[in-house]
Amino acid sequence: MPVPTADLFDKQQSDANCTQPPSSATHTSSNQTNNDSYFGTAPGNSASASQNADGGRALTKEEADRLYEERMEEEYAKRDGADLEPIRTSRLYLRPLTVADAAAIFEIRRRQDVADWLWPKVPHKDISESEAIITKKTFTTPDASGAVGRMFFFAIIRSEDSSQRVIGGAGINALSPAPSVGYNIHPDFWGEGYATEAVSGITDAWWKLDRTGFEGTVPDLKREKLFAACNKANIGSVKVLQRTGFKVYHEQSMEGDVVALFESEKPTG
Repeated sequence: MPVPTADLFDKQQSDANCTQPPSSATHTSSNQTNNDSYFGTAPGNSASASQNADGGRALTKEEADRLYEERMEEEYAKRDGADLEPIRTSRLYLRPLTVADAAAIFEIRRRQDVADWLWPKVPHKDISESEAIITKKTFTTPDASGAVGRMFFFAIIRSEDSSQRVIGGAGINALSPAPSVGYNIHPDFWGEGYATEAVSGITDAWWKLDRTGFEGTVPDLKREKLFAACNKANIGSVKVLQRTGFKVYHEQSMEGDVVALFESEKPTG
């Protein structure tokens, strides 16, 4: 049975063809706060940091922005999901995914029947590979506050399970070039609706985050979208995305497979 494995824990975030839509397919305005204004803190006033200790020389805007981002990266790299609230659905408890969950993720990614639906189709051989993939879920581009190093990725746990076993993960892979959804479930739990429930909970929480608009951009936020991609032959994963409001907008060939690219607009009202 084809299974829900929509691009979670696959190639690096820079591989746009498998973890996120190509930059030509962002379908958002170029003025939409650089596609990254998805956390509700106020924009960082990095340009105001105009004085350098080096003789009081005024920094250029580019220098000030870079200095601010470096400081924020150092700060948020220490937080490891600490600013995320857990999400609860009818059957699931979704808490921030951390490197401490690498063993559970390795139990998923080490399986060939999981890797068969990802790119490349190579299972993990060592837990360090799973640790590295989790680390890459941390956003490397600034959000609306100018902060770098945040994440929006969650471990999937069944609420009724007293052992709190992590059976998968779901969340936002990256902010750039556009926010993309990824998820995966251990094969022991395929076909039970957990992936659909997790993706629904994640996307609902994502849309409820406060938005910060800049001058001239607020109308564009009405067209905000999420994206996802999966192997078209993976019927289980296709159904998960369709049930959670995603629609196919493009198909393309990749390594002998047909990749279905999905999008979902921010609900109105």
